[in-house]
This record gives sequence, C-alpha cells and structure tokens, in this order.
Amino acid sequence: MLDKQDLQAISDLIDAKLTARFQEMEDKLDAKLDAKFAAQTQAFDAKLDARFAAQTQAFDAKLDARFAAQTQAFDAKLDAQTRAFDAKLDAQTQAFDAKLDARTEELKAFVREDVRQAIRENNLAIADIVTEVGDKVTENLTKRLDRMEERLRDVEQVAAQNAYDVQLYKARRGA
Repeated sequence: MLDKQDLQAISDLIDAKLTARFQEMEDKLDAKLDAKFAAQTQAFDAKLDARFAAQTQAFDAKLDARFAAQTQAFDAKLDAQTRAFDAKLDAQTQAFDAKLDARTEELKAFVREDVRQAIRENNLAIADIVTEVGDKVTENLTKRLDRMEERLRDVEQVAAQNAYDVQLYKARRGA
C-alpha cells in the first residue's frame, strides 16, 4: 500500500502535470487571444486609419476651399485697393500735371513779359546810346563842318586875295 509520502508524491506529480497542462492550455489560449486581439487591433487600426484619412482628406478639402475663397477674396480686395490707389494716384498726377502746366504757362507769360521788358529796356538803352553817339557824331561833324567852313573862308579869302593880287598884277603890268 501506499504510504502518505507516496500519496504526497503522486499528488505532487499529478499537481505538477495538471499545472503544466494548465499552463500549456493557458499559453495556447493566451496565444489564440493575443492573435485574435492583434487581428482585431489591426482591423480596428485599419478602420481608424481609413476613417482618419477620410476625415483628414475632407478637412483638407474644406481647408483648401476656405483658403482658396479667402485668397480669392483677399486678391479681389487687394485688386480693388490697387485700382483705387492707381485711380487716386492718376488723379493726383493729373492734378499735379495741370498745376504744373498752369504754372509753366504763368512762368512763360512772366518770362515773356520779362523778356519784353528787357527788350524794351535794351531798346531804350540802345536808343540812348544811338542818341549819344548821334549827338557826338553830330557834334564832331558840326565841328568839322565849322573847321571846313573856316578853312573854306580862309581859302576863299586867299583866293579872293590871290584874285585881287592877280588883278592888281595884271593892272600893273598892263598899265
């Protein structure tokens, strides 16, 4: 018969075999559960990735559409501001050109008047010079004429004296 030790040894052996078998079954179950969990996790991740990709794509499309609309609105506003600025600049340029043209005409008129005045003054100065020169020439000519008349009188006197002397000589000779 078996004693208590043998029974204990048999019990330990059965216990060890049951524990080993339980561990083996537990490992198989864990492996099956891990494989099933991994497959479910992979399927869930794939669904989640697909859903996230679809949501991201939809969000990107909305964002692109919104950005395009905002860009278009900004470009339209910028174009309107640019046109307004260009129109204002053109108006200011035209006003400036008109003022410049008017001022140029004023200056031309002023210069023309100044030139006319300068010509008048020059003409008066020339007239004064011509008058002065004419007066001097007249004075010189008058002096020359006076001297010539004096010489002419002297020549006439000498000629008259010579004629008288010739007459006297002829009269003396003929007498």
